[in-house]
Amino acid sequence: MFTNWATIVAQPRPGETAPPPIKAPTPFNGPKVFPRYTSVPDPSKPSFIPPADEKSFYSFIQRIKKATDADTDHLDALGVSVEYDVPVENMLPEGNWFPEEGDKTFTERERELLIANADAFEVLARRNREIKLGHMYRFFQTMELVNPYYSTRLKSPSGQDNEESGPENGKAEEMESGLGGAAEVTQQLGSGLGGEDGKKEKPEKFGMPERFREELVKNFIEPICWGYGVRVYSPRAPPKVALQKSRFLVHLTNYVYLTPKLPAEARAGLIEGPVMGIQVRHETRFPSAAYMAAREKKKLIASGKLELEESSVDKMDIDDREDGEDTVLADDVIGTAREIAATISIAQDRRKGPRPDRPEGKTEKKIRFRAIGKGEKWRDDIFIMTALHHHVSISHISVSQPYLRFLETGKMPNFEHEFFKNDEGWDKLKVQKTQFWDLLDPKERVEAARAICGVLGWLSRGEAKT
Repeated sequence: MFTNWATIVAQPRPGETAPPPIKAPTPFNGPKVFPRYTSVPDPSKPSFIPPADEKSFYSFIQRIKKATDADTDHLDALGVSVEYDVPVENMLPEGNWFPEEGDKTFTERERELLIANADAFEVLARRNREIKLGHMYRFFQTMELVNPYYSTRLKSPSGQDNEESGPENGKAEEMESGLGGAAEVTQQLGSGLGGEDGKKEKPEKFGMPERFREELVKNFIEPICWGYGVRVYSPRAPPKVALQKSRFLVHLTNYVYLTPKLPAEARAGLIEGPVMGIQVRHETRFPSAAYMAAREKKKLIASGKLELEESSVDKMDIDDREDGEDTVLADDVIGTAREIAATISIAQDRRKGPRPDRPEGKTEKKIRFRAIGKGEKWRDDIFIMTALHHHVSISHISVSQPYLRFLETGKMPNFEHEFFKNDEGWDKLKVQKTQFWDLLDPKERVEAARAICGVLGWLSRGEAKT
């Protein structure tokens, strides 16, 4: 009577060997790198121009079988540039799209998100019944799964753990609860420390289940969506991007769709949109800019375009091994390629909706395609929430209709059209990205929630809130 069910289950039956002990989580022990894409296409050079040795833009892009095949030449041909740390206010037209002071719904979400992590874990363990987690209950449940894999202590300028300056006001040690805590697990595993014989042991590979990160992001944004008549859904069909007759698979974790106005349609499972996308990345290490440059030179050597003797690259620089240094200067070609593919996929789905030459739009898999928030413009504003480590960011990309039509048909637009009188960048994709907000930090997740509210407030303007 003085034991618990887990202890009883763990006891082997007579004649049976004891089950292997549950392995403690291996915490992440590297720097949290947020790589950036640094290449900028020549603004005077039109997009969709392949390298001189390629037959066509179509055949050039078709060579990309997976994201790791993409390089700066592909992104330059698509007219891609990226601007970082853009305030979300700069992504939206002038207007009051953010929750005002006293907004009842946002005030409630803010109160829940500001709950200290340690206090939330106490509530989940039923040791504290005074605090109410409310609509963020599942978010904190998932955070408890993620917590052992990441240290939640803040770093002081000297690089040392600083418990007093952490978001938990001295509760950092308590917060490392669950399966032993990151600091304790690190010590138990001897990660980066000497073993019993004094020899340095190889640290174990970080292996947090991907679904933990995906659920953390979904359970964060979903309660925010409820106040705008939208919901978060998994893809009902594999996301794809169309390039003329070819279809390429795209990485999109979730979509945000609008709930129909008619209750009967909502009960039938019909949804409208997509409104925006969610792309969760699971990489924790990134190749440095030097490695990416060496990779490009290796491709040139392999294709015979560059003689090894003429290159200044040392043989070790073009080895298949990845450069071991994580650096904030890592050139995020692969991540940017994934984000651009997701953007175009969402824009193409929204383009299937009603427009002057197609009033009725398309419906597939109970999805009524509609460019929600677009209006009558010749450009569509695509928003994607991206996640990396335990952080989230918002990306905004304006895509012109002639750009999408070229990808679908391969035909250049009619430049005599009135659209081109005031829009010279029809063939460019400029990505604007906000900062990354830490979901394990109460203040930062409130800032992220406010940013999402602004985006959803603008996109869902004029729509019925169900």
